[in-house]
Amino acid sequence: MPIFSYTAIDDTGKQFAAAQRAESLSVLEAVLAERGSWLVKARVVKKAGSQADTLKASFQTKIKRWDLINFYTQLALLLNAGVTLSSALGKLASDLGEAKLGPIVGNLANQVEAGTPLPQAMADFPKAFSAQAIALIEAGEASGKLPEALATLTANLEWLDGLVANARQALIYPMAISAAAIGLVALLFTVVVPRFEAIFTELRTPMPWITNVVLSISEFFASSWYLWLPLAIGIPILLATTARQPKIALLRDRCLLAIPFIGELSRCLALSQFSITLEMLIRSGIPLARALELSARQATNSLVAQAAQAARQAVNEGRPMSDEFAKQPIFTQTFLTIVQTGERSGQLDVTLDKIGNYYNTILPRKIKAFFSVFEPAIIVTLTTIVGTVALALVLPIMQLWNVS
Repeated sequence: MPIFSYTAIDDTGKQFAAAQRAESLSVLEAVLAERGSWLVKARVVKKAGSQADTLKASFQTKIKRWDLINFYTQLALLLNAGVTLSSALGKLASDLGEAKLGPIVGNLANQVEAGTPLPQAMADFPKAFSAQAIALIEAGEASGKLPEALATLTANLEWLDGLVANARQALIYPMAISAAAIGLVALLFTVVVPRFEAIFTELRTPMPWITNVVLSISEFFASSWYLWLPLAIGIPILLATTARQPKIALLRDRCLLAIPFIGELSRCLALSQFSITLEMLIRSGIPLARALELSARQATNSLVAQAAQAARQAVNEGRPMSDEFAKQPIFTQTFLTIVQTGERSGQLDVTLDKIGNYYNTILPRKIKAFFSVFEPAIIVTLTTIVGTVALALVLPIMQLWNVS
């Protein structure tokens, strides 16, 4: 069955674009007419009806988190109002129009209209819909509680957006300030100090030891810039490009844990995300082994992801998952104790929710404590460096003044 990419006008007069499989152009026109839409133009984008077609490839687009939040919220609202799933998706596709999510939702509407389950249709767009979202919606459809599953998914995405904002505040700002401080120091030693060095050489006056040290450091930076400048630029790029390799990611996350303050922030962020995600999946009725697999995919910390995969294997073998968590240093004793309690009581989702709330509560405090130490440390460090350089440059001038 060929796939048509088409433009149509809905019953409100709004133009929208989408794609659909249909036997012929007349059949496509008839299907749209049943929905109250009028076909404007259409073209065949693929004549074969395979699943791995060009339509699927053309929609390998990453969708912003807030666009997904709005989509899930509006879809749940329409379903709660009694609108059928295919009609709700069609209305949303019309509203979205030419936006990135518009053609994707239009394709979902067409597939659902043709009898394809929504989770199966969503699986054609892995860049837009995560495996976790598809599993939640599949569980919601199976239980007859799709609006509730969409509401749960929306709440999780909103929480995740706040978590990412906290992570950015905790990590990006200090990195930017540190980069600015390093740039200032480099400017001092490569531009400012060499100019004074030329003046001191002409004066031929004895230099204090601190001046000689500063001049030596400046000479090293000025004469070896072709070594340290490529390293300063290349190392961050190398780390960013190799961060997804499993061994590199594990080494990075282990090193982060050893850094004061940064390690604790990384631990809190990782455990908070993992606890909330796993709790949401279990509460939605997804089996524990499958929930651990999905949580491992979503985990931002490689140590947590590795432990979740090992825990999945343990659950399949009938062993407690907390035994595998205990082998990773990122899991605190408090986390392990609460999880073990949940496993014994059969209320794992409740205990995981408590863990997530606990880390969500202490995370802002740890960020505040981090900044209360980081900002003064940067100020003291910069003041010490600038003061030392200034003293090294002023002392020879004062000596010359005393001699004269």
